[in-house]
Amino acid sequence: MTNSVTMTNNNSNLKEYIHDQILKDVIEGTLQPNMILHEKKLMEQYGVSRSPVREALIQLCSESILCNYPKRGYEVSTISEKEIQDIVQFRIAVECTFLMQYGPSITDETLQKLEEHIAEHAALQVNGLTALQYWTANMRFHLLLFSSYDNTYTYQKLKDALTIQTRFYAQKRSQRWQSPVFTERDVLHRAILDYLKQKNYTMASSILKADIEDRSTV
Repeated sequence: MTNSVTMTNNNSNLKEYIHDQILKDVIEGTLQPNMILHEKKLMEQYGVSRSPVREALIQLCSESILCNYPKRGYEVSTISEKEIQDIVQFRIAVECTFLMQYGPSITDETLQKLEEHIAEHAALQVNGLTALQYWTANMRFHLLLFSSYDNTYTYQKLKDALTIQTRFYAQKRSQRWQSPVFTERDVLHRAILDYLKQKNYTMASSILKADIEDRSTV
């Protein structure tokens, strides 16, 4: 984590910065489940007053990233297997339904972006990707595909669900979360793209479902 904040002294900006840094540390596995954060230590760490720290912590609690225990501090939340199963079911319902309904509206430009993403991913895999890098690339593929449907509300809900999955995998893998382990090709994403190009949305949706259910990538 950064030891000081070098930005204009605006409480809103400071709050967002501290919020994003704590979330980043949770996602990267630096902050593990059940760890306790204290306002005073965060104030010293970032060199700021209590107000932006408290506002950031309150927002993180509202997002279920932290839990506030009076006189004890703010605990990093643990995500259960049941929550992840629910998210997987949600993603299948949303992503596959949208693909079947709006697949014909996917433009050649989006298909090209997906092609470029897969190529970039393959190039990075030569030296091995960490689980975090691999999962982050997986998220980008799904969000890029979904962005073509131009539904801002559902896109944000999907992004939130993927963020929760990221936190879960970080806590499950612990130190291995940032170890270089993945070198295989992105077979399922390639198959999805190929069927999209063929306008075979039934097959594309079927493989998309398999990809969402696949836990081997993390």
